[in-house]
Amino acid sequence: MTFPNRSVSIAALVFAFAVPAVIAPATAAIRCDGTFQANSQGEFESLYCKEDNLARVARSHGIQVTADQIRRSWSLEGDVCRQIGIDISVGNICDQFNNRNNHHCMFNMPC
Repeated sequence: MTFPNRSVSIAALVFAFAVPAVIAPATAAIRCDGTFQANSQGEFESLYCKEDNLARVARSHGIQVTADQIRRSWSLEGDVCRQIGIDISVGNICDQFNNRNNHHCMFNMPC
């Protein structure tokens, strides 16, 4: 194979794999079960699902917020957590805002 043919072959190979990935629509949506993301290997805790769960719990408390708004604004996430207060269903994401995870809490329970 000569050099021009090799570069044409490589370009055709790259094109064959790259174009379908760009053209094909994204069909796999993230599935959440509470704070856990489900995939073919099982479930694992993910920040995406934690934020989704926080928005769902916030709406149940009467706070009109979407998961997308929470993902875009860390300060909004903190405001929502402080408004909800102590709620075990969002403790894994809100502890940082509600001061429940400070060092003094280790020995002086409950915080």
